[in-house]
Amino acid sequence: MLPLKNMFLLTVGMMLLVLYFVWASQGTEVARKFAHQENSFICHVSLEDARGKETEGLPKIYFVTPTYPRREQAAELTRLGQTLMHVPDIHWIVADDNRSCNAMVAKLLKKFGFEKCHRFAILYEYLVQNLLDDIF
Repeated sequence: MLPLKNMFLLTVGMMLLVLYFVWASQGTEVARKFAHQENSFICHVSLEDARGKETEGLPKIYFVTPTYPRREQAAELTRLGQTLMHVPDIHWIVADDNRSCNAMVAKLLKKFGFEKCHRFAILYEYLVQNLLDDIF
């Protein structure tokens, strides 16, 4: 009976500790400064729409897709690009969280034939450095 009571008290104590850390971290997002725009670079820009769709009188839609390198990245961007091909006046901005231009993403985006912009930025490393500075 005693070990069960100790296990229950340990579980309740851990829950209270987790709840305290969640509560204490609320509101700190507003105070953080993110200057990751300084580390953003353009890989490829195409302002031509080779699809021949009628776009007169339609507002331009700017569609931003953040992505990062992983196994299923090509499949997801292909599926999304083929869906966006049905939208008449669109400019697709792909923000890649990478150290340099991803040749696979650039080659894939050229196949769709509508306006696009491919950028890369080292956002993850910037966030890790600055978050660790804020924590410690």
